[in-house]
Amino acid sequence: IASLPALDADGAADLASRLDSDPAAKSDLIEGLMRIVVCAAKRYIGRGVTFLDLLQEGSLGLVGAAETYTSEDGDFRLHAAGCVLDALEFAAADAEMTGGIPAHLTELLNTISRSDMVLEEKLGREATPEEIAEDTGLALDEVLSVMELMEEIASQDNVEAAAEEETAETEDADAESEEPRARWDAGRRTNS
Repeated sequence: IASLPALDADGAADLASRLDSDPAAKSDLIEGLMRIVVCAAKRYIGRGVTFLDLLQEGSLGLVGAAETYTSEDGDFRLHAAGCVLDALEFAAADAEMTGGIPAHLTELLNTISRSDMVLEEKLGREATPEEIAEDTGLALDEVLSVMELMEEIASQDNVEAAAEEETAETEDADAESEEPRARWDAGRRTNS
C-alpha cells in the first residue's frame, strides 16, 4: 500500500468523474484510496475481527463506493470514507454477534444452514453435503469446510454453556454458604 501513489482531492475528483467512461479509473481510484481503508481499519482493531479481515471488509466497502458513486454524492473521498466505515462497523458488529467469525463466513454459514433446513423439510431426512452443494451452487469442499466450522461453533457453544452453568451453580453454592455467615454477622451487630 505504501508503494501505491496517494490521491489528493483533485486527483480523486478527476478519477471519480471518469468512473462511467474509463474502466481503469475505478482501479486507479481504489488503489489511490487504500490508505483510507488502512487508517480506518486501525480504529477497529480489538473488536473481534483480525486486521487482515478488517482490511478485506474495508476494501469491499471502497469497491462498493466506486460502484455506487454518482456526481450528486459530492466529494468521492468523503463518500468512500463513509462506505469504508460502514463496512468496518458492520464487520465489527457482526463479529460481536457471531463470536469473531468474519462477515463473509457468516454469510456462507447462513446460506448453508438455510439450504440444509429447506432440503431436510423437502426430503424428509437430513440433507447430504453433496445435496447442499448442489442446492447452493457452492463447491463441495467449501460446504464441507463450512459444515466443519459449524460443528466447531456448536461444540464451543456447548462448552461455554456448560462453563456458565457451572459458574452459576458455584455462585449459588457460595451464596448459600455465605448466608449463615451473614446472619451470624448481623446477629453480632445487633447484640453489640
